[in-house]
Amino acid sequence: MLRKADEVYMRDAPVTRMGELYGKLYYHLAKVLVDKFGKEGEEALREAIRNFAIDRGETMARQAKAMGLPLTWKTFREIADMPDTQEGYKKYHPEVKGTQPWDGLCTYAEVWKRYPDGWKLGRIYCDEFHHAKWAAFNPKFRIDMVEVITKGDDVCTLISYEEGDEYDTRRKQTLKEVGEKAKKYGFLTDESEHGDLRIATKDMKISEDDLKEQRNVYRIKRGE
Repeated sequence: MLRKADEVYMRDAPVTRMGELYGKLYYHLAKVLVDKFGKEGEEALREAIRNFAIDRGETMARQAKAMGLPLTWKTFREIADMPDTQEGYKKYHPEVKGTQPWDGLCTYAEVWKRYPDGWKLGRIYCDEFHHAKWAAFNPKFRIDMVEVITKGDDVCTLISYEEGDEYDTRRKQTLKEVGEKAKKYGFLTDESEHGDLRIATKDMKISEDDLKEQRNVYRIKRGE
């Protein structure tokens, strides 16, 4: 007998089914790597995700240049390198209120939550992929992941900015203060180097005690 999720899956648009397969492929590869090889397996998984993201970002940059387009945020969105895997998803998923990750729907998160450790492994993908792809397209591009569905948030909130712009300047000042406001700018939202305050503050005079306290406050708020 088919599970309810499988019955719905069979009715989804073809591109959505491909998105489900993409999510399943990642899950099973990640599960074996982490379960069999532990920390080394996770590190290898993170490296593979970054390499995949860099490949895609650099390919998009080459395509943009070949078309005579500047490497701007507008171009990045206009020449997206894969179709919307959520096409038609809501038609058969009335329980989902949003239509995109930023308002509550992520095809991959929907797939991963069906499996043991699905969101835990999915977070590794979320931690690594976006930062690497954005920067590979344009070395000045940065992104802060403030809210992420695979961490239990209702939506994905990703703040895009460029190195040296006004947001980046304010962000660095906030980081120096290492206060409550830091979380609003995306800090401590992932396990990768991008979310590690020790790395982010290596050139700033912030004590290890300050870092530890910030982590503790964050974990308490998140219920971890």
